[in-house]
Amino acid sequence: MALTDSAVARLKITGKQYEKADDAARGLVVRVTAKGAKTWVYRYRTPQGKMKRIALGAVDDMGVQDARAELARWREIRKTDDPQHHRAEQERLQRLRADQEQVRIRTFQAVAEDMIERFGDGKHGKGWLRAEGQRCLQMNVYPYLGDWPVDEIKKQDVIAALEALRQRGKIRGKGKMGRQLNIALMLIRRVLQHAVDELDLVDYNVAWRIKKRVTEKSKDRALSGAEIKTLFDRLPSTGLAPVTILSLKFQLLTGTRISEVAELPWSEIDRDLALWKLPAARSKNGKPGDIPISPQAFAVLDEVRAFYGKSKWCFPSPQGGSGHLTVSVAQKALNRLFQHRDRPLGDLEKLTPHDLRRTASTAMGNMGITQDVIDACLRNGRGGVSAVYNRSQMLPHTRTAMGHLGRWVDAALQGGVYEIPQGES
Repeated sequence: MALTDSAVARLKITGKQYEKADDAARGLVVRVTAKGAKTWVYRYRTPQGKMKRIALGAVDDMGVQDARAELARWREIRKTDDPQHHRAEQERLQRLRADQEQVRIRTFQAVAEDMIERFGDGKHGKGWLRAEGQRCLQMNVYPYLGDWPVDEIKKQDVIAALEALRQRGKIRGKGKMGRQLNIALMLIRRVLQHAVDELDLVDYNVAWRIKKRVTEKSKDRALSGAEIKTLFDRLPSTGLAPVTILSLKFQLLTGTRISEVAELPWSEIDRDLALWKLPAARSKNGKPGDIPISPQAFAVLDEVRAFYGKSKWCFPSPQGGSGHLTVSVAQKALNRLFQHRDRPLGDLEKLTPHDLRRTASTAMGNMGITQDVIDACLRNGRGGVSAVYNRSQMLPHTRTAMGHLGRWVDAALQGGVYEIPQGES
């Protein structure tokens, strides 16, 4: 008889398994087990005459009409393939896709991307981890470890990846790539530790005890007052563009980064408040900063405007046009002076623009200014008082410190020495 939902519901439990055929759909039967479980089944014969069955679904989940529609789908499949073989192959492919997805989720690159998504806006703000860190991973780590499941990475695999990176650097004529190797190792450690701490994919960080690939030179270059005088006395005769020289002097007087100086628009300068209002979008730590401008720093800004005229930028491009000075121009121009065979800067030890920022910090420390105030001036964010006080509370302290720095630089340029008068801080 043609089955109906009510007729299927009335099928009795007999203590033995049996099947009830649906006369309205050839091959469709209801299987009733000894315990009463009811399942739709497609019963068919192979070309060789062998009877086979394939389950379509539980009666509780599928009514008669749905079962007939499912039967029609399988009868179509039977025209080109054995239904049992087809289902087994589909289940195999499904397991394979699930395995592949599981592998993808636990690959080194997937774990790294999860780490950046979770912590990329941490203490580095919109800076290092989400920008330089991610770029280093893409260029120097993913080509070697990106597709590897983190639970299959061994210590020797990490070492081999770093050695491959070192060899790639040699091939490209970049020596041993220096610090990039150590940065790559640091990032590998962080990613694998994320797999341990946050994702519970591995129990142990295999990169933890791998030593640095390159011994880096300590970055502690800070100029003395005499070196500052030598530098700025000789720079005008080197052929360096005046705007580049003035940008370096302004960087020293403000303790800022050369990138922040090079791209400084006049709109960030508040003359009434004597402040440089650095927005979060241009700050390395992703936080806005109120940088006090000393009279000596304002004198630099006035000099560059008198020399170059009106521009949107405090330090216009030395090539002209409407652009600003670029970081690479300032860095490369200074670097060329130390590489020149005639040594236009004499015996002055090689320095970089960032050394001027360190010089400002060192000078303030030598004058007795507290580290909390220095950190607030340089926006280092090391914690302590400067991390607790808000910008307005720290401003009187940073304004005083920047005033002392300006007078210290002024004295150094004149060959003298400046010390904070007794009773002042």
